[in-house]
Amino acid sequence: MSTAENDAARIDADLYLPAHLKTLYQKFSVDAGEKIDGHDTYMVVGRTEGQPPLRLYLDKESSLLLRLVRYAETPLGRNPTQIDYADYRDANGVESAVPLDPGAPWQPIRHPDRAGSTKRSRGRGQVRAATISRI
Repeated sequence: MSTAENDAARIDADLYLPAHLKTLYQKFSVDAGEKIDGHDTYMVVGRTEGQPPLRLYLDKESSLLLRLVRYAETPLGRNPTQIDYADYRDANGVESAVPLDPGAPWQPIRHPDRAGSTKRSRGRGQVRAATISRI
């Protein structure tokens, strides 16, 4: 596994990513984001010297994470990966994305706006009702 793949896997596997963001990234900026599924967003960009940025798109009304874009440095340039989060539900007072069925070894993940955007993901609850796509 390359260093870029290792860094990406560390972000994907971190169940407490929101709590660890301040230790992973040194600088943050907030800008107006794009509309995602009809929701206005704030774009939070995390930066650390020598690392590619992390972009988080948060819903302006609910503050829920709608999209995460991370980059991996490769010999061919930056390789972006986008994860769209959807289907948040209340679980004992905490809003969280509905996890995939952990009993199924592989499950397709479909984005409602893009036909044919099915990607395969290991059903271990790590991705949590998200669409993963290479940009």
